Amino acid sequence: MGTGLSAQGTEDFDRLNQMLAFLNTTFFGAFSPLWYTLEHAELPEAEKQALRKLGARKVVSAHANLEALMRDTPWLLGDHRTLADAYFIGIARWTRYHDVLDRRDYPKLEGLFERMEEDPGVRFAHAIEKGEAPQGSGAFQGHLRLAEALRRLTA
Repeated sequence: MGTGLSAQGTEDFDRLNQMLAFLNTTFFGAFSPLWYTLEHAELPEAEKQALRKLGARKVVSAHANLEALMRDTPWLLGDHRTLADAYFIGIARWTRYHDVLDRRDYPKLEGLFERMEEDPGVRFAHAIEKGEAPQGSGAFQGHLRLAEALRRLTA
């Protein structure tokens, strides 16, 4: 298996960048109204409901577009996993939290989601987020606070 990256100047490189741009703008951005309602508890209920409806429409639209872009391949860009698939799972899991669509309505994306959820790296990341002891090589030695990282950079 390769790295999931492509050589600059190739068609695969261009397709990877196009997919990452879509994921970073349309797919990621579709969730913005939903996150906004959670981060601004003081909003009147009518505004929250309007933002939630807007977010739901955007998330559904982004999923429909991504489902169409995927064509009939197991991964976003073809027959092998790429960086785009890893980026996808980081965002797509928000559908569990916001519950504004049924992923089964998008069978290609549902399959991709399930395949990525079984990936050892994704399982490792989920364990870290949950505060569990992850299964890995032992190289991960814990989180580093920003202040400590900055101190190490200047040392």
